[in-house]
Amino acid sequence: MNRKKPNRLVEFLNGKGFYIILILCVAAVGISGYVLFFSGNSQEDDTLMSVPSALPSAAATVPAVRASSEPLTTAIPGGAVREPEVVMSVPSAAPSHEPSPQAAPSSADEPAGAVEVAGEADLDRDAEGSAGPAAAFYVWPINGEVRNPFSVDELVFSNTMEDWRVHTGADISGSLGTLVSAIGAGVVEDVYFDEMMGNTVLINHGGETYSVYRNLADKLNVSIGDVVAAGDVIGAIGQSAEAEIADTPHLHLEVIRAGAQIDPLDILP
Repeated sequence: MNRKKPNRLVEFLNGKGFYIILILCVAAVGISGYVLFFSGNSQEDDTLMSVPSALPSAAATVPAVRASSEPLTTAIPGGAVREPEVVMSVPSAAPSHEPSPQAAPSSADEPAGAVEVAGEADLDRDAEGSAGPAAAFYVWPINGEVRNPFSVDELVFSNTMEDWRVHTGADISGSLGTLVSAIGAGVVEDVYFDEMMGNTVLINHGGETYSVYRNLADKLNVSIGDVVAAGDVIGAIGQSAEAEIADTPHLHLEVIRAGAQIDPLDILP
């Protein structure tokens, strides 16, 4: 009788070989899972890292908002556009056409910057040549009616610009060539041409008070540094203010006190 030769491979698989192969299979599955898991996370991280570059910047979608010390409360009529006139400020360091205010003479009985209201106007200059005037009183620059009043709390319609805006001065009507006088004693601090408001003269009256005369004729009677008294002629009414060219001939008068524009009628008699 022939004896069948045993199959060693079968015996190996039935014995220890089965467990060895099982362990190898489990290890292979574990390694494969580990590789797939961490390679997947790496791709996901790369995807997440690339997302912001594809998205628009959040800052670019937010419109710039101008800071304001107080909210706008003025009611704007339908279809109106709020485009205020350029307000002349009086900074501490004055570039061209923006004067630096100078303190008026003061004494122990008078607070610094107060306007002298009695006696002759002091128009003397100190040793360094800086003006120190103090207007004793004020007069009207021309004889005329106020056509467009000062208005910064409510918008007024501009016939020239055809929109609603603030009006930082008082428009006093007069005919072309009407002589314009200084409203008070002071020193001419600037004379220049403004693209929107035309030929302009700026007078320092002391006490941080300035008067600004706009829409003047080309020929002026004063220059920078001139000392003037109340009633002295500085120029004449013209048509140089492009921003108000549609209005009848007038003087555009502004008054600045302590860096803020005020109604000229508050100091005129």
